[in-house]
Parts: sequence; structure tokens; C-alpha cells
Amino acid sequence: MTGPYLSLDLLQRVRVTGRQRTERRLLAAAFRGDERAVGAIHDTHAGALYQIALLALGTGAAAEDVVTDVILEACTPPGLHLGDTAEASLRFKLVRRTFERCLDRRPSGTGGSARTILALVLFSGCSRPEVALISGCGPTRLPVLLGRHLRAVPA
Repeated sequence: MTGPYLSLDLLQRVRVTGRQRTERRLLAAAFRGDERAVGAIHDTHAGALYQIALLALGTGAAAEDVVTDVILEACTPPGLHLGDTAEASLRFKLVRRTFERCLDRRPSGTGGSARTILALVLFSGCSRPEVALISGCGPTRLPVLLGRHLRAVPA
């Protein structure tokens, strides 16, 4: 439509841009040592990150360690750089770092990567294409992998 009407696509881009500006301000304040900014980042993202880490690693202590490390690393210079790409959201970057940390920490031979990918789908708030990008699992392989493992999740 033309005239005073806005397309849904434009509204989504404006919303994302506004969110990214807020995230950039929070990170900048965190880099300057503002504990309230670090707290806001923690309060917004720690719950989802913890659920991902808990499902991936299997213990609360290990999950808490990962979440603490990821958030402190993100809030301490040089921290995270939020670029201008689709990967520019703070949630996306934190989820990706949490995923990578969980893969590094899981016991060898445990098949934890499928559990970690499942955790991404269930708790990250990321879209399936974003989960495919974070996990390195192609978008065509993701439904196959999830289909096999979703059956194992209790209702």
C-alpha cells in the first residue's frame, strides 16, 4: 500500500533497529562499569541462557558457570560487537556464545550437541534459521535432527 500506511516489513525493521539501539546503549554502559546495565542484561537474558546450558550440560552448577562467564565476558571490554547484520542482536550473540561454551565443556562422548541444539530451539527465543546458523547445522538438517530428538522430550 502507498500513502500513510506502513508495511509490516518496515515496522519489523524499525522495531529491530530500536531494540538494537537499546542493546548498544546497555552494552556501552556496561563497558563503562555501570552495574545497573550489567544487571539489566543479566535479567533479560540469563534465564534463557541458563535453560540452554542446563539442558546441554546436565548440571545446574556448570550451567550457572557458563551463564556467568558469557554475560561477564559480553559486558567487559572488548565484549561483544553488535554489527549491522541479521546477527546483530544481543540475544543472538549471547546464545551463540553460550552454545559454544557448552560444546567446549560437555563431557566427551556424550552426544550433547543434539541436546544443546534442542535447548536452543526450546529456550533461546531465536528463530529456526538463527538456530541453524548458531549451531552450524544446516537449515535442511535441523528439522531432521529435531524430529529425532523431540520425540524423546517428555510431554
